[in-house]
Amino acid sequence: MKKLKIIFLLLLPLFVFSCDLESKENDSPVNTITFKQSNFDDTDIIYNILSEKQGFIEKLQLIVKIDSRLKNFSKIADIKHIDLTIGNMEKLTHLQSDADEIKTFTNIRMDKEHELLIFDINLQTPISKDINIITIFFLLDNREKHVLENTDPFYYKNSVKLLGVENTFLDQTSFKNANVLIKKIIKNKNIKEIELTIKVTDQSIDDIKDINVNLISNGELYNLDFIHSIYINSVAEKNKSHGCKLLGFNRPDRSYIVYFIDISKLKIQRIDSIAIKLNDHHYYSNKL
Repeated sequence: MKKLKIIFLLLLPLFVFSCDLESKENDSPVNTITFKQSNFDDTDIIYNILSEKQGFIEKLQLIVKIDSRLKNFSKIADIKHIDLTIGNMEKLTHLQSDADEIKTFTNIRMDKEHELLIFDINLQTPISKDINIITIFFLLDNREKHVLENTDPFYYKNSVKLLGVENTFLDQTSFKNANVLIKKIIKNKNIKEIELTIKVTDQSIDDIKDINVNLISNGELYNLDFIHSIYINSVAEKNKSHGCKLLGFNRPDRSYIVYFIDISKLKIQRIDSIAIKLNDHHYYSNKL
């Protein structure tokens, strides 16, 4: 139940579509000391404690490095929602920017020189200083497309691993050199099922029906062909291939699709790489 609660906290902002933010533009650099201490080599987020009482944090500052996840972000006014999960595995605090009575997020500003987004957080309930999990989603107003868009998540240090969302669509770092991620279920040393997350580009998920999976294990190629559509009965389905079965799919976001495949009949213990063709578009995993 705890893991389901954590995943719910992470997915909740994907369904939130409104808020008002107290904010301001700031073209001047962030405090020099703060910036010199900000090392983004192993994290998306830096935090500074602004106020504490009896060992608990009452107010803190978050610094987020602006990157491709905020590609449509140009003004503070473009931010329509901020959704934050912070704490540790013992206790996670979930905060949203559109609280009715007290505005949690204050003094939002952008340091354009260093491409940083900075904001302060007033905590209604103080939290422990033992912070090792922070994840943030933003909802942006894409004025060119006249739509609201959720960003991909930003994470503090080892949050991805601690939350158990590595190699899923919530783990953007895994897509740096690949557009197919693989999670495996092992039984009796053999791989029973695989979960394939594909970052779909230049095609509509709604149009996908032909699914071709080329799986290489110990130099041997296994070719699996399935026919499936997100629309029920829209195509003649083929969910079995060479003893393997397409168990189902999930579309967590308009840019991602996840396929669940039972490959227990192959009796393999490792996967070297996977190449996938969806209709006529090709996607590849890293070498594993």
